Amino acid sequence: LYAAPHHSHANRRAETLVQAEYAFARAVKQHGLRDGFLTFMDPQAIAFTPRPMSAQAFYSSRDPGPSSLVWHPVMARVAASGDFGFTSGPWQVDYTDQFGKAAIMHGDYATLWHRTRDGKWRWLLDAGVAGPEAVGQATRSAGLGIGVASVMRVVLFLAALGVVSQGLALD
Repeated sequence: LYAAPHHSHANRRAETLVQAEYAFARAVKQHGLRDGFLTFMDPQAIAFTPRPMSAQAFYSSRDPGPSSLVWHPVMARVAASGDFGFTSGPWQVDYTDQFGKAAIMHGDYATLWHRTRDGKWRWLLDAGVAGPEAVGQATRSAGLGIGVASVMRVVLFLAALGVVSQGLALD
């Protein structure tokens, strides 16, 4: 009898998250920033613009069209519960600066994900920073995002507990 090590299950969960991240990046490349982000976001997702706001409202208000934003994950971790995870890695975007010259901006990103009931990964928080001066901002944003996600989990747990204790039937 052979039992696979515990970490192989964790690796499979992380692999599904990495696949979702690559599919997200392909959607942005194929359909543009607005539509790509809207496709993979959770309805409760948060965007920092620089203040936190509904990502649905933020991305819905953007113009459709192509995007030169590219990225790929270099790190992915999934919680033991299998329903939360994060990815991070480098990003790059080509653009035209205010003087009409071609320019490149690059940095690092972190994305906080959760798995929906139908098994799909959807992002809750996606933050990218450029340059070493933005590291403090990224740290604060990540901390806030993790805090918001934790509060959401507690509220959902308490709501479910209230429903169970009241004996209500769910449709």
